[in-house]
Amino acid sequence: MCPPPEDGHAETAGTGQDDGVVMPSGDGLPGRTSSSVSVVVRELVPDEWRLLRALRLAALSDAAEAFGSTYESAASRTEQEWRAWPARGVPFAAFLGEQRARAGVDPVGMVAVTAEAGEPDTAHLIALWVAPAVRGTGVGDALIAAVVDRARRHGHRGVLLEVLAHNAPAVALYRRNGFLQTVEPAAVPGAITMRRAV
Repeated sequence: MCPPPEDGHAETAGTGQDDGVVMPSGDGLPGRTSSSVSVVVRELVPDEWRLLRALRLAALSDAAEAFGSTYESAASRTEQEWRAWPARGVPFAAFLGEQRARAGVDPVGMVAVTAEAGEPDTAHLIALWVAPAVRGTGVGDALIAAVVDRARRHGHRGVLLEVLAHNAPAVALYRRNGFLQTVEPAAVPGAITMRRAV
């Protein structure tokens, strides 16, 4: 089961300071244009708490039901709480291009990875969100790749997540990235658990 966040609400995966993950943007789907701009995903450090807060509030404003938390709860967190979020984990942000990633401006998505002391083999993917304007362009894939890469580097054997069963685009994204539904119980009502090996 995915660990509950510090506000007591369970967290679903939602809608990838290291060198970051770079993936070409554009998915080649009809009606979409490919771009030569790369999706860059990097870990956020505690001093970037304002950026993390802005991303999380944007995600909750867009789709709070997907995250098992509320905008109001997140908006009321203190600077110290943001610097420590997620507990026992690391947040990542996605940017379009190296320059924006280095400057920490115009993020287009986020995700976090956590680990439970009692589950040394499992990393938990939580809080994945992609800005509506760039959905379907590879940002979600890049965020997942960042989590899987970090899990691998930290000796985890698998990545576990929860996602609302009716969120078909998110379920398809996770399946495309090697996640399979499990029978493990989900903490969030209406959610399923999915897992993949690293």
